[in-house]
Amino acid sequence: MTTSRVVARGLSTGLAQQSGTSILFLHNGQPRNPFYTRQHLNKLWTNYGLPKFAAKPLTDAYWYGSKSLRKCVSDCENHKSIEETLNEYISGIERSLISLTPEFKPVVCRAGYLFDSPSIESRVDEIISQGTDTLILVSLYPFNLPHLTKPMLGAANSVINKRTTTLGVFDADPNLRIAINSPVSFKLMTLDNLGTHESIIQYWSERLRNELDDFDSVLFVVSLPMANRKKYVSTIADTAKRIMYVLYESYPRAVPWRVGFYNPWHQFWPPVSTHTIANKIKDLRKNDRKKTLVVPLGEFFPNFDTQTVLPSLIQNHEDTRLLAPESLDQALVHSFAEVVKTSLLQRVAQEQKIPRVKTEATIPEALL
Repeated sequence: MTTSRVVARGLSTGLAQQSGTSILFLHNGQPRNPFYTRQHLNKLWTNYGLPKFAAKPLTDAYWYGSKSLRKCVSDCENHKSIEETLNEYISGIERSLISLTPEFKPVVCRAGYLFDSPSIESRVDEIISQGTDTLILVSLYPFNLPHLTKPMLGAANSVINKRTTTLGVFDADPNLRIAINSPVSFKLMTLDNLGTHESIIQYWSERLRNELDDFDSVLFVVSLPMANRKKYVSTIADTAKRIMYVLYESYPRAVPWRVGFYNPWHQFWPPVSTHTIANKIKDLRKNDRKKTLVVPLGEFFPNFDTQTVLPSLIQNHEDTRLLAPESLDQALVHSFAEVVKTSLLQRVAQEQKIPRVKTEATIPEALL
């Protein structure tokens, strides 16, 4: 019997015998009109450490000075909203997990947004109120970008820390959370940096294998953050290498590849790097590679970058095509489900190796 089950039984809660697994997918969201775009940017600047009083003037200057930003917003009228896209993916992931992980059912998947609705805070509050055995927080950004991922996880954890506590005994699992003045208890898990997971590596390799017959080179492209660049660039290079090595196991020819960087839609400063998309394509042409497949390694879903920014950056380079994210990619749905399944099974395996803490007599008095 798991620790959480012992606590629940000891409290004689009357809850369902099995509360199941709740998965909360975290995303910043993406605006759809000028008003919400400027509001989104005002909030985002503070994640970069910019004082709040300076956010609005900077947003105003960026909005009026950037044709690319205004085009991103006008172009989005021709595409699904990010909420629609993510809802379809999340529904597919939930169906896959119900089939792949029956021992963890019921499995319920939700989305929460930092700048849009439903908010991350309201989703976490909802899950705790309804009860769950396991809560998994999943960042939908392929790689850790402090200005994007850290605030999302911070928003989720702020609610968890207010509404729950730990057992407070020596050797107790810090990820076992017990709701204050409530019969609910659950295990907390966090999944981020999904782009480095083996299932996602396999996903990209398979997509390349299906496309490369028409190309003689690959250019992986990602946005370049303002801080922590060294570690980030190293992670991107290692991930690209792993993808190509998996590809080479079954693809009949070696294909040269490069990594290039670009400014995402919400970043007003230059990448401060010579490893730009234009320079990398130029390098490939010097090496007699004439047809390049551009792979947006830092994006799982269609967004401003893949719909507007990247197409504009490669449109003047002949024989270059963007491998754009699909509105609903079943292979990616399956890969996400595999990431979650693997993480759940690894947690169970780790728990079986750790001696159980006797918890019946150590439940905080405030919870009784």
